[in-house]
Amino acid sequence: FYEKAVLENRNGEFQEITSGDYLLIRKDKEDHRSVPFYPCRVIFLLTMDHEGQTLDLAHIHWFIRGENTVLGRTGDNKELFLVPQCENIPLSDVSKVIDIQHRPVIHVDSWRAEGGTDLVLFEDTEVGGRDGWWRLRYDIVHGRFDYPHVSEYQPEELGKCVTCKADQVEMQKEKVKVDETGSRIRISNVWYHVGQFIYLEDNSLQYKIKKKPQKVYLKENKDPK
Repeated sequence: FYEKAVLENRNGEFQEITSGDYLLIRKDKEDHRSVPFYPCRVIFLLTMDHEGQTLDLAHIHWFIRGENTVLGRTGDNKELFLVPQCENIPLSDVSKVIDIQHRPVIHVDSWRAEGGTDLVLFEDTEVGGRDGWWRLRYDIVHGRFDYPHVSEYQPEELGKCVTCKADQVEMQKEKVKVDETGSRIRISNVWYHVGQFIYLEDNSLQYKIKKKPQKVYLKENKDPK
């Protein structure tokens, strides 16, 4: 892990990258030319050996634009939304460092009571940095917005990621665990005790039922005489 890196973009300009910076990541070659580059935020920088090569990487949090949410193109085109997804990306995929400003709302209730606008929070009327701003987190699965706590996005010490930690906790919850006493079992983070009734999905249990041999009865031919 290391604290900063220096990026030379295609214009020959040098930009310093460090934890907390916002980057623009080049799109894949398969993407349509109308697809814009992807915004993200650096959590930490690292190197990794892969197939005999040492790769310079950035562990990042992804952001998405309003048009990629349930808002479509009705929202502010400069507003970004944090998504609970992280990834290691090569620094060679970085297009440039961008100016994104975080506009958090610490006390949501009082902010709403006073109008819920940025004029209440800040003296200047310009919202965000030169390239955009963000405030909310977006739940892609449920199409829901919320206000993330600072502990859910703020970079920690080198090599630590709150999203990775949360994913590991969820993975542990999904594992089936039997209590040492054998009196209960945990499935999907829910404990079930001996004697409880539960519903099972179709085909959860495979029964092996032996087929009984079919009995054949011979009919006697009776002489009508």
